[in-house]
Amino acid sequence: MQNNSIRYPLEKMGPQYGQMYRKMAEASREGLTIGFQCAAMKRVGDLGKTFQIAVDLGASYVEAPGGYEKKLTRAELESFDAALRGVKAKEE
Repeated sequence: MQNNSIRYPLEKMGPQYGQMYRKMAEASREGLTIGFQCAAMKRVGDLGKTFQIAVDLGASYVEAPGGYEKKLTRAELESFDAALRGVKAKEE
């Protein structure tokens, strides 16, 4: 199950998205794989917070928008990668 427009803040997307994301999170807790494609960089808002929302919803994967490498550090990407895999990020 996938959504192709996740962004931050979610409130700007309208109430129907909140309901859909709650159902997706429930599906993830029930064992289904969920994932997201971020909105385009000009609409995604805060990319780090967008990734965190996806992790919090139970995503297994997130497709980053073009230009993500200018917004997130390697350490942030590694931390999100670990979270998406369901493992604790390594401490530095």
